[in-house]
Amino acid sequence: MQKAVVIALAFVVAVLLGISGYLLIHKSEAERIANIEKKAQAGDAVAQFQLGQVYIHGNPETGVEPDAEQAEQWLQKAAAQKHQPAQYALGVFYQSAGDDVGAYAWLSIAASRTNDLTAQFRDAVAKRMTGAQLAEARQLIVQLQREIK
Repeated sequence: MQKAVVIALAFVVAVLLGISGYLLIHKSEAERIANIEKKAQAGDAVAQFQLGQVYIHGNPETGVEPDAEQAEQWLQKAAAQKHQPAQYALGVFYQSAGDDVGAYAWLSIAASRTNDLTAQFRDAVAKRMTGAQLAEARQLIVQLQREIK
């Protein structure tokens, strides 16, 4: 009889520890994202980039669903502050959305301060573009470079 009680109590303790551990991890992840969002709203380019990534991929642990519009908004804010990873991410984002003009423009801006891989990716996008699209992209590059702080 005592052995059954000990086993039952051990099981209850294990379940309670598991639940409290899950809630602690879940809460800390939600707090982490809340802190990133607070910094992003305050203008921190790294946090804006991180928040953009959260919205690209979503975060099931915290109930954040993927949201392309939010991802684009936060990545643009970071990219406008010369945050190169955000500029590259925007290029990839636009390329995956089928916007070769936007992809070429952001990859060109990102490639100006990074390794050759970004330039190669940009050049691969350019091969799919028409002359008119390339001209439009080059105009967009000039406009974006004026807007970047």
